[in-house]
Amino acid sequence: QERYQEALPLYLRALEISKKSLGPDHPQCLSLLHRLAEINETLDEPVEATRFYQEIADHQEGEELTETLTKLVQIFEATSNWKKLEELYRRLIEQCHINDPRDQLKYTDYMKSLARVLRRRENKTEAITVYREALAEVEDLLGPEHSDVIILVDELSDALIDEGHLKVAAPLVMRIFKRSLSDVESDRFRRVLGKVKLLAERLVLEGEYDVAEDMYQQALTSMEKLKEPPGKAIIGLLRKICMLCAERQDYEKSEAALKRALRITELLFGEDHSETQNMLMQLGHLIQKQGNLQETEAIYKRVLEMRYKLLGTQAHPDIIESLVELAKLSRRQNNLTEAEIYEESAIEMANTVFGDNAAEIKEISQSIESVPIDMEIKLEENALRQSNT
Repeated sequence: QERYQEALPLYLRALEISKKSLGPDHPQCLSLLHRLAEINETLDEPVEATRFYQEIADHQEGEELTETLTKLVQIFEATSNWKKLEELYRRLIEQCHINDPRDQLKYTDYMKSLARVLRRRENKTEAITVYREALAEVEDLLGPEHSDVIILVDELSDALIDEGHLKVAAPLVMRIFKRSLSDVESDRFRRVLGKVKLLAERLVLEGEYDVAEDMYQQALTSMEKLKEPPGKAIIGLLRKICMLCAERQDYEKSEAALKRALRITELLFGEDHSETQNMLMQLGHLIQKQGNLQETEAIYKRVLEMRYKLLGTQAHPDIIESLVELAKLSRRQNNLTEAEIYEESAIEMANTVFGDNAAEIKEISQSIESVPIDMEIKLEENALRQSNT
């Protein structure tokens, strides 16, 4: 009749009588304990339910004990009692060793669960050991390409990254990435691609440039082999390779990567699109670093023309950016008259965008005036004047 509150004291009294008359190991006592545990679960009393299940477990062995421990796991998972869960999973793993024959699937499931609980409890070193053992078992059982195996590889790589074992994690992350390529429109692909980028960035910070670049190149090669390569993702990786190579002062490789990204951007978005303009500006900055000021100037002027074409004569931050960069470049080349014209145009437009006397206007002037004049150009000009004289 679902009158649990009334039934509860009656069952408790029956249990007390049964223990005295029949003994605590009698099947009737165990049956009553089960009923009491289930009623307390129904009444949302996990502490009381746990007490009865633990008493049941004290009188069990084999599969029956495993079943009761599994019920306790469900209660402790619902209450996030990680300490108790660790104890239970260790007992369940022990039971797998005792039971003959050992249920391999259950054993690997318990190992995975123990590893997850250990991570929760910040015992990351042991978690990695357990993950590795579980992975070896699952791989042997299901094969290296099974989805359960890939999930475990993903979790193991997370644990390794948490502990700072970045180089060890790298091949595991790439293994997950290659598997995610089956659906490049999925959230999973985007998540794993983000993981590749974040790990590579951390490797760069630790000075592991070769490992980071290898990750980018592997990801790039894998995506380019697809029937329909994901253009935007490829552009993102090429830009990462560009920045990494520039940081290593390998400007030739950096420029090649950025030019490839630019070509794909033009195909995807069009030659006049804002994305194309932004990438051209990035290419200009990179070429300027190499000292090729004439090519840089040509790129900056091309972008300015594109932006005027797209935006018209209206004041816009993108046009201001182009004018400022051209002013800086002209000053660096000791072409101060031209630099002044660009600066005045930028400030006039900035007044409209930001308002008179805005902090941005002062920053524009300071950024231009702080650019040092290229001494080689200045010396060449002086020498030319003297020879003409």
